[in-house]
Amino acid sequence: MPLRNFFTRPETIFLFFSLIVGLVLCVLIPPLGGGNEVYNFERAVSFAYGYPLVEKSQVPSGIGEFIDAANGFFREGIQPPFHFPRALYEKMFAIPLDAGKSTTLLPSASMHHPFCYIPQALFIKLGAPTSFWTSIGKSSSDFPALTWSNFFIGNLLPVTIGNIIGGSLMVAAVYWFIYLREEGK
Repeated sequence: MPLRNFFTRPETIFLFFSLIVGLVLCVLIPPLGGGNEVYNFERAVSFAYGYPLVEKSQVPSGIGEFIDAANGFFREGIQPPFHFPRALYEKMFAIPLDAGKSTTLLPSASMHHPFCYIPQALFIKLGAPTSFWTSIGKSSSDFPALTWSNFFIGNLLPVTIGNIIGGSLMVAAVYWFIYLREEGK
């Protein structure tokens, strides 16, 4: 395709600008500097070292120190996102990633995905032994709203309907804009 014809199609223009914006954001947003990136990094590391579930994982000691330092330096809600001094990043990247030693990485409470967490909680509520309930000082009756019907009707069904309607409308609108807009004139 000649270069002059490259920018005549809407999808190639969209692709070009998406790549430009993505590259600019990769340069401007500092690593682990905003939002919940520390937790996402922690989850990715656990998964990469063979722990796909949210559980304790054995990782090289430098990675554990890196995550601990990131949790200490970058506090969500205390500092504005994406505005951290260069000195903090220099401290972070000075941590040696020692693969010879291993450390236990404890999962963060925010690493649970709700779709996985709610069914787990329901199974715990239905089948946990009394020793579990005694150890946490609660009983299954302390969670009356945690039911399968509330999960399906109050959570999963509305989200699924919203995704179907929103996804089909948005995809249809994009296809209409790209391919059929000219035919309607």
